[in-house]
Formats: sequence, structure tokens, C-alpha cells
Amino acid sequence: MTLLPLALLAACAGSGDRTPAVLASDEPAPGADADLPAEAGDSAGPPGADLPGLRAPGDWPCARAADVVVVGGGPAGLAVASRLETGLLVEADDELGGRIRLTPAPAGVFVDAPGQDDERDTLDAALDDWEALTGEPPTEATERWLAATPEVYDHLLSLGIVPEEAAADVATGVSNHTMALGVSGEELADALASEIPAGVELCAGQTVDGVLVRDGAVTGIVAGDAVVAARAVVVATGGFAASRGWVADITGWPDDGSWGVSTDDAVGVALDWAAAGGWGTARLDAVGWFSNAIGIAGTTSSPMLVDYGTPVPWIWVDGEGRRFADEGDPFSLAPAHLLLERDPVWAISRRDDLEERVLSDDLAALEAAIEAGEDVVCAGDPDTLADLLGLDPDAFADTLAQVDAVRTGAEADPYGRKRESVPTLDGELCAWPPGLVAAKTFGGLDVDAEGRVRDADGAVIAGLYAAGEAAGMGVPGMGGAHGFDGSITAVLWSGWRTGEAVMADLAR
Repeated sequence: MTLLPLALLAACAGSGDRTPAVLASDEPAPGADADLPAEAGDSAGPPGADLPGLRAPGDWPCARAADVVVVGGGPAGLAVASRLETGLLVEADDELGGRIRLTPAPAGVFVDAPGQDDERDTLDAALDDWEALTGEPPTEATERWLAATPEVYDHLLSLGIVPEEAAADVATGVSNHTMALGVSGEELADALASEIPAGVELCAGQTVDGVLVRDGAVTGIVAGDAVVAARAVVVATGGFAASRGWVADITGWPDDGSWGVSTDDAVGVALDWAAAGGWGTARLDAVGWFSNAIGIAGTTSSPMLVDYGTPVPWIWVDGEGRRFADEGDPFSLAPAHLLLERDPVWAISRRDDLEERVLSDDLAALEAAIEAGEDVVCAGDPDTLADLLGLDPDAFADTLAQVDAVRTGAEADPYGRKRESVPTLDGELCAWPPGLVAAKTFGGLDVDAEGRVRDADGAVIAGLYAAGEAAGMGVPGMGGAHGFDGSITAVLWSGWRTGEAVMADLAR
């Protein structure tokens, strides 16, 4: 019996080494013996399942057999679990919700929803806008997801969540079709968790080390010394945006501290498993970046995130003090490349605007950084700021004059930034090296229209599914080359769709 793939997380967590520990076809998994029959009293799993024998589970405290195992208790995993009748939801953290719990104000993409512009936020308008937003035209899968967003809206209403007025338009001049959900990430996670049926066991604080596949079909998972038999496994482990190794490999950018990750968690396990077991991947190049974070303590690897709503109240200048890009598009891969091509780069903003946009929990850290005058440099007039930063004072003065001319409508912006998004730059100005943060991934495991994972040859692996960022938001590549904000809608839609597909497949 072949047990593939098994990637040991310990091999990559915190070390930067992503090389998975792959089981050879004649090696048993830790805690699993291919020739060991199920002992008396052991569950052989759900009726009809073709399962390996089970061994004593050691300290594994949760079920050793389930119809469905969902790996990951973030919003995608919670959405999947809500559609199951029975199963096991395994989450590595002690609480459910994943990274969404860290989000102060999640927003989602919607079309044809109450409160949106009747002309600008229709399905047809969104499809027309898509290339301007993401860098690529929409696919059939993108259209299917967008058309389903009214159902996501209605479901959120059933949870007591009322999406609010549309967020500001991005600098491209088209609507980004996003609406604030009106709740915190913690509140959203709790609402999603409230939908999980009693028949789904919650297993928190436990990691999964691998998925067992035999003859092209899932048979269970491995967790330490335990083998958990299952007829289906859903990988909802999140994206690879917090795996510096994966991001560096995929983008080709050096892992040298010139860019950061949104969290320090060792994620990317879905890609580790794919590499180990020959699973298919799709559009790994579609990585969403935030380019408007402040690196405190001189590093962008530990950024202090800024409220990244639009319009952004700053400009970027190079080492001479000249602009070089449209700073009003903070989610695009294009300005990320431009930032990496220049050293140094400074973001310039009024101090009042900067303090207003920094997340409230980080305001004290910002004030300390300003006081130290190292990570954030402030001055009462442009000439003094230019001197402190080593800029050409004449070039910097010309830049400020250009920005003011664009803001007042006297000139068009040479970089295409909308007049309404250009900030006022007077009074006390501050400068800092803008942080570049890999925040989301719009590529991942290759899935079909129902979330079934395919192998490298395009064949579906029976019983294996993926949802959320692990599946490129459920539609790999739908974020295009640039990515976009408001993707929680895609994560939820992906989870609900995949959970329903699992139940339908098991019923056959």
C-alpha cells in the first residue's frame, strides 16, 4: 500500500526549509502500519470506506475515524464544516477562526447587493472592471463566483451580519465592489462557528502532519502517532502568503528582509503536501501584496499594519525625492516590483493623516518610533525633512508642487493616480520606508468547479478537496496578477460550495 503524501510540518516550521519528508511507497507512515489489521474494538471507519488499519493514537484526543476530516478551522474550514452532517474539524490553534480573527474590519466583494450602486456594482459592471482591478480578464469560474455573491450576502444576513456601504473606489477609477461586513474578524469567526452542526467534532490545538492517499483515493490523515480514517479530507489550511520560502521561490524575490509576510506562522502546508504527493497546483504567481505598512524597528518583516483603505494619504519618493508610481493602488503586484527596484524609498505623509490611519493598537508604537527619529522621521517643513532623509531639496520641492497641482486639478497625474486620492502634504510631514507585505494568495491547489483536488496530470484525487486560500480562494487565479481586497467573500463561498460537494459525493 502506498501512503502519500506525508509532509512533516516539523521539517519546515520556523526553519525556512520547506523540503517535505516524503514517504517512499514501501514505508509506513509514523503511527500507521500498512500490514496491521484493525484490532478488536478499533473503528474501521465509515461503512464502505477502504481504510488502512488503525494503531493506538497516542496522545491524539479526537476521533480516530470520520466521514470527513476538515483540516483548518479558519473561515474556509468553518464554512465547509457548516455544510456537513458529521465529521471532524481539526485546527492547530486553540481557538477557531484563523487569521480572520486578526482582521479588525473584514470586507467582501459583492455585486447586485442592497446598498451598492445600481449601475456600477452589477455583475456586468464587475466583469467589465475585472481586468482593471486584477490585471487579467475574468474567467468563467470568476463569473460563477461573482454571480454567487448575492447568496453570500443573504447568508451573512441570516447570521446577523449586515454588509455596509461600499468601500472607496481604488485609484484605477473603477469600483472595487467591496462592502464592509460591519463586524470584527472575531465576530465573523464566532458567527461562522455557530453554524457547525452537533455531528461535527471540533478538535482544536492539534496539528495534522499529512494526508493518506492510496490508489488515487484518500483514506485518512496522519497526526503524530495517530492515523485517522476518513472517506474524505478537505484541506483548508490557508494560503502560503506567510511562508517566506514559498513566496520567495514563486516570485523570484530574495528573502533578504526587503519584504515581509502578514504573519509569522509557518504556513504553506498545502503546497508542501502537493509537492510531496504529486498534487496539482494552479496560478501560484497570483500573490496579493499590501505595500503600505510601516516597518517598525527598521524591518519590514515585522510590519505595523496601517489601515489600508483608500485613498492612501501618502506618496512614495526615491532617494532623490522624486515620485515613480501610483501609490493609490496598495494591493497590486505592480507597485511591489517598483518598490523592490529602488533603494531607498520613502513614504511621505502628514503626521496627522498617518496617526489617523495607523491601527489604534499600534499608535503607541508609532509615537515611539517618531520620538526615536529612526524608523519614522518627521519634520515641520519640507527642507528639513529633505535634509534628514538625504534627498535633493529641489527635487523634493518639485515633487510636492506636482502633488499639489494634481490635487487641485491644475495638472493630471503622470502616474495615473486619481485626483481625489492625492493627499494634502503640508504642515508636519513624516517619512518611513514603506513595507511590502505578502498578504494573500490567489493560487494554490488545483481544484475543479466543486473544490475537488486534482493531481499533477489533472485527474481528480478521490475524496480530496480544498477550500479557501489553499485553493486560490476557491477559484485559482481569479485574483489575477494583482490580487484584490475583499476576498473573504470568495473564501466563504468556496467553503460552502466545497462542503456541499463533499456531502453530495459521499451520498453517491
